[in-house]
Amino acid sequence: AHFLVKQAIIIANYFIIPSTLIGILIAIGTTLPELSVSVVAARKKLGDLAIGNAVGSCITNILLIIGISAVIQPITVQKLTLFFTVPFLLITSLFILLISLFSLKIGKKEGILLILLYIIFLVLSFLTVIF
Repeated sequence: AHFLVKQAIIIANYFIIPSTLIGILIAIGTTLPELSVSVVAARKKLGDLAIGNAVGSCITNILLIIGISAVIQPITVQKLTLFFTVPFLLITSLFILLISLFSLKIGKKEGILLILLYIIFLVLSFLTVIF
């Protein structure tokens, strides 16, 4: 973890990329175990396990990881996070809630839409940094 953080900071400084964006990219790598668990659960028709794993991971990251980090050292919230990332998270969370409430199912169409939303999020994050 120390090596990963150190190298991420070096890369961010070299390319003049906000550390928030580097954090998003690191999150992709750290999410791969959750992705594999959810994929296996979905293939075994254990949708509750797949959803619980994803939601539990998000709640753990938002509450526990940020909480412990803030106890150790106060965290400065970047403008990109405050005005783009958090609102995007809230809107997509509401979207997933609405899908779940109305159909009680997240199928292939919804899954593709969620993947596209994630790609849009990544593209907009990069564009926000460039411009």
